[in-house]
This record gives sequence, C-alpha cells and structure tokens, in this order.
Amino acid sequence: MKKSSSLRILLFWTTIQLLFVFVLFNAGNWYLFNKIKKSVDDELGKTLLNYAVFISDRVEDFLLPGEPVELAIYQNKLEQVFDRLAIQIGLSNLAILDTLGETIYSFDRTVPISEKYSYILLDRTAFESAKNGVGAYTELYEKRGRFLKGAFYPLTEPSGNVVGIVSIEAGSDFFLLLGLIKKYALTLTILTVFSIILLGLLFVLVLIKFRQSEESTRRSITLATMGEMASLMAHEIKNPLAVIRAVAERIEPKLSSESAEMVSFIKEEVDRLNGLVQGYLSLTRPLSNEFYRGRVSDVINVVLRYIRDEFAKSGIKITAEIVDDPEFEFAPDALRQALLNLFFNARDAMPGGGSVSLRVYKEKIKNEEYLSIAVTDTGIGIPEKDRKRIFEPFYSTKEGGSGLGLYVVRRIMEEHGGRVSVSSIEDLGTTFVLSFPTGKKQEPKSG
Repeated sequence: MKKSSSLRILLFWTTIQLLFVFVLFNAGNWYLFNKIKKSVDDELGKTLLNYAVFISDRVEDFLLPGEPVELAIYQNKLEQVFDRLAIQIGLSNLAILDTLGETIYSFDRTVPISEKYSYILLDRTAFESAKNGVGAYTELYEKRGRFLKGAFYPLTEPSGNVVGIVSIEAGSDFFLLLGLIKKYALTLTILTVFSIILLGLLFVLVLIKFRQSEESTRRSITLATMGEMASLMAHEIKNPLAVIRAVAERIEPKLSSESAEMVSFIKEEVDRLNGLVQGYLSLTRPLSNEFYRGRVSDVINVVLRYIRDEFAKSGIKITAEIVDDPEFEFAPDALRQALLNLFFNARDAMPGGGSVSLRVYKEKIKNEEYLSIAVTDTGIGIPEKDRKRIFEPFYSTKEGGSGLGLYVVRRIMEEHGGRVSVSSIEDLGTTFVLSFPTGKKQEPKSG
C-alpha cells in the first residue's frame, strides 16, 4: 500500500509539473505572437492607409466642384488603378462610399451598389473618422481562416468638404506573414509540449523501473535471509515437533474422549507448524524437478481421493471434468503440490461450505498449445487490490496465513515454462488457471 501510495503521489506531482510547463510555454508563445502581431499590424495599417491616400488623390482628380460623386463613367480608370495596386500589395477590394456608407463603386462585383457597405460593420469607428476628414485603418480581423484589414480615407472637394470615402481592403495574402507566424508558433507549441510529455513519461517509467528493481532486490535479500534462517532452524524445530506428535499419538488411546480431543488439536497444530517449516525450506531449494511423460489425470485422481472426504465434512462438493488429457512432460510431485495448495485455499475461502470445480482443457496461447487446469470455488473472492500481490512470498489475505502457498504455485508454473492466472469476483468466487505448455520438451529450471 505504501509503494502504491508513493507512486500515485509521484504521478500526481509529475502531472502538475507538466501542466505548469505546458501553460508557461504556451503563454510565452502566445505573448510573443501577440506582440509581433500588434507590431506588424500597426505597420501594415499605416501602409494600407498610405495606399488609401494615393487612391483618394487619384479619385479627387475626377471630381468636379459642386457636383455629386458620379464615378461610373470613370470605372475603367479606377479598375486600372486597382489592378496595379492588387498586384503590388495584394488588395482584395476597393470601394468608393458616400458619406452615409452606401456603395457608389466596388471593384468586387458581389457588393451591391447603392447599399450599405458591409465592411463598415467591422470597424465603424474608422469609417466615422474618415467621414470627419481624418483617415483611419481598422483593427485586424480573422474571419474564416483569413486575416482582414481595411483603411478608410476621405474624398474632399477643393473647398474641403467630404463628399465620399475611399475604402480599401486587404485579404489573407496581404497578411501571410502573420498567418505563418501563428501557424509556426502553434506547431512549435504542440511539438514542444509533446516532447515534454514524452520526457515526463520516460522519467516516470524509469523511476517505476527503478522502484521495481529496488523492490525486487529487497525481496531477493529477504528471501535469501529467510531461507538461511529456515535452513538453520529446520532441524531444531522439526525434531521437537516430531517428538511432540509421537508422544501425542502414543497417549491419545489412553485418554478420555474430551482429553483425546485436546490431543487431536495438538497433533493438528504440530502438522501446521511442520507445514510452515516446509514452506520456508522451499524458499532455499528448487521445487521438484523430476519431469516425466504422463497424463495430468493420474495426479488429479490421487489429489481428489486424498481431499474428497475431508472437504465433504466441511460441506464442500468437488466436481471434476477432464475434457482433454494428452501426454506431455511435467513434474507430477510439483503438480500435486500446486493442486493441493489451490484446493486448500478454496476450502479456506468457503468456511460455510460451497463447491469446487476442476476442469482440464486444451487452449492456444500466443499460437502455442497449452493444457490448462482451472480450479473454481464459490467462496468470498479476492479483493481487486490484493490480486496483483497474492503470488508474492509472505503476502496473505488470510489471518494466520504464511503467504507461501500461491508463491509456490507460481514457482512451479515457472519451472514448467507455463503460467498461473487468477480471476475473481468478490462474494461470488475465484478461478485459478494453471497453463502448461505441451508442445515442447521440458527442462527443469532451478529455483
């Protein structure tokens, strides 16, 4: 639990740091972009206004003092002016407006004549400024992926009266520089954030691997220490236990039924202690490495004969179904030990009785032939938080458990080049599956 908690804290703070870097970097990029945008925007606005002045001067040459602005007859000249400017600076439209904002002339044929010029809506302030005799340019707008900017400049009579407005508009080509800056800034931000995330994940993975290696080393040291202790203490403990059990068996027939029951309890506890000693000894030596060619049904039948009566007394029904029973090389003694460990775990998970089913069948795992033995109980199940740790040595979910039974099962399957898996639903039951490879010759593995 402590390891899991510290890992969650590590991931949390790593995520916070990545988010902070992301926000900081992104904010810096957009601040830089906006500064460049404003600087370029002002320069482009001034340039656009200068061209509006140039066009205004040309148009004023067409005006007659005291006459209304009638430009239709000068359309060819205006179009020539526009063509030259469109090539030079990329203008998208040129329009002449009256002081009410209605279109007198527009190079863009889609703009209706004698109707309100829609571009005024983008920046009414600039139009009003030109109407009062002072040229102005609009703010920069982004519309449908295009940057748009315009300039308004007054048309005046020789007397100084404003009789019309020149409006020029530049589209995305004119502001290609800003578009590229924005695009590159966004791309750079995405690539940088992606790189930061990758580096962060790499850091977390390295740290997790380091923690796992550290935990594995610590566990190996613990196992070695426990193994040495078990070897030293085994004879000192087993001999007195053997004496105690022998004495108990000798005096049991001579005692009353009540006293005999107490002696029986002593024998059970002696057997339990012997089992613990054997479990600790298994940490320092290889499990049974005697491989023979045979059928698992022979081992299963022996195990079932051994436990069936005892389980029946506890209200547990045992069923077995052997669908497939091919011959292959395996270690019978090791398999018997693994099955007994699974059956006894199932019994402990059903204190009020229940059922245990065993099923043997073939299956393919990653294109290899396996013979699987599934042991399913109807017990209390295993909590999800414990499932990843139940195969660790000395980890037990049972009160008073040694935590070695499933660890031994895992070692047996590793010796066979197979695997053990578990699935469980709390309050419904648990299934352990032992999968043995059957398509290759087995070589015993040292523990």
